Amino acid sequence: MSGDPVWMKALLAVYVTCGFGAFLLAPVALAMAKGCGGVRIRTPPMTMRLS
Repeated sequence: MSGDPVWMKALLAVYVTCGFGAFLLAPVALAMAKGCGGVRIRTPPMTMRLS
């Protein structure tokens, strides 16, 4: 990796940092969603009956 250009090292560093951050923050996001009552999908009421 010593002969790689600087832009490639910077791109790899950003890629690794984002992946590591997503791995660390996933449990936090799940805990926050659960603490707020979870994720609810609301479906509209049926207005027409299909026969």
